[in-house]
Amino acid sequence: MADLGTPRPRRGTADGSVATRFKPGNPGRPPGARNKRKQIIEQMIDGDLEEMTGKIVLQARHGNQAAIFYCLNRVAPASKEPQIELDLPPLHSVADVAEASRRLIAALAEGDVTPGEAGRVMALLMNHLSILDAGEPEEAEPEG
Repeated sequence: MADLGTPRPRRGTADGSVATRFKPGNPGRPPGARNKRKQIIEQMIDGDLEEMTGKIVLQARHGNQAAIFYCLNRVAPASKEPQIELDLPPLHSVADVAEASRRLIAALAEGDVTPGEAGRVMALLMNHLSILDAGEPEEAEPEG
């Protein structure tokens, strides 16, 4: 039967100390640093990139569907967000922003835009409102 009075060593190393991924003071790889695999791949294709691109374009011209898809995704990638159409006034004044806000809420109530889309547009309107509130800097009067 197991001895219940003796505590088991903590998970980690054989001596019971806790293993950590990084030692204290070591923050790990800096942001933006590439891993070794990506560096090796980049070195392999570095000199051949122009030739490889030419071959892909040639394949696309000959009707290769995968090559066509690849080229189109590189030239004109699909938008990550669908575009929405709203009938908003030009935003020249605080009153214009208030009117745009009313129209946005009406479009949300009608189901023309989703709550997420409306929230993003409203955030833009609020940012624009703060710019309008700040106003134009006053021109210095000429001395004389």
